[in-house]
Amino acid sequence: MAAQDLLDRLEKYKQLGDGKWIAVCPAHNDLSPSLAVDEMPDGKVLLKCWSGCSALDVITAVGLDWSTLFPETSQHYPAPRRRVQSDSVDDFIVELGEYARSSGKRLTEADKKAYADALKRGGKRNGFVDKVKQESGGLE
Repeated sequence: MAAQDLLDRLEKYKQLGDGKWIAVCPAHNDLSPSLAVDEMPDGKVLLKCWSGCSALDVITAVGLDWSTLFPETSQHYPAPRRRVQSDSVDDFIVELGEYARSSGKRLTEADKKAYADALKRGGKRNGFVDKVKQESGGLE
């Protein structure tokens, strides 16, 4: 039982039901139990501190790591990743650089370098700044 590894390191806890406990949170000065511990059927352990501590705060406070909450027997579903096209980022950098130049604003050395690099990679104006100016009444 994965939750038991955590529960064994807590000062006080009380079972509320099958796979559900409430405990004194080890990550903050807790006077009354504020940490909910739920063990899912697949072995994952869910933590919720009602005082706002993160799950990382809780497991770190008792000397454990993420593997306690996600044992090998549980199924992991990777979060879908959306990849940003690098040319769209380059277009955005060029657009902002062109806006700064046309409006007389000064660029930092780092911004100048990013602008030059984006131009070398084929970045081009994409109309973003003009669209924002129209929608908001101008950029400051």
